[in-house]
Amino acid sequence: MKGRGFTLIELLVALAVFAVLAVMAYGGLNQVLMTRSVVDDQAEALRSLQRCYLVLARDIEGVVPRPVRDELGSERPALASGGGAAGALLELTRGGWRNPAGQPRSSLQRVAWRLDEERLVRYQWLVLDRVQDSQPLEQPVIEGVEQAEFRFLDREGQWQGQWPPPNVQGDAGLPRAVEVNLELERWGEIRWLFRLP
Repeated sequence: MKGRGFTLIELLVALAVFAVLAVMAYGGLNQVLMTRSVVDDQAEALRSLQRCYLVLARDIEGVVPRPVRDELGSERPALASGGGAAGALLELTRGGWRNPAGQPRSSLQRVAWRLDEERLVRYQWLVLDRVQDSQPLEQPVIEGVEQAEFRFLDREGQWQGQWPPPNVQGDAGLPRAVEVNLELERWGEIRWLFRLP
């Protein structure tokens, strides 16, 4: 009895079937990897947005009525919009600055928020009443910000575009609430409302 082997046609058909299966498997794997990349990108963008919300909420809801002196010795209100820290959208004194190392410093902190080249950036100073060489620490919070606007609800229930309101003489105190409107590349318009203590 003679041994029988595979013919050339049988080998070519087997190779063609294997090639088709390999191409299909690669296409499916490539699609899964691309989907995972898109999901990871979306998840990171959402984490960045959530982090921005949490940091803003911590700053705004932790505001304390403690005015400060700027680099030139001028008094700045506890909460101010515009002017100040190189045109900050919002500048305030907040409480609750943790001190795990037990350093001799205040638990109050001066922070400012500013829009810088489509990034919402948070600045913080290590001292409340600054001197001319006081430099803030810069923390980019979220990117892709096309526009940012802060509004303030006064004691009469009227929304003000800046704080202290231009028509108020003397100490305006703190607003009742702060509304933050962000226009983001990825998410469109986002509006958050924070109630002050």
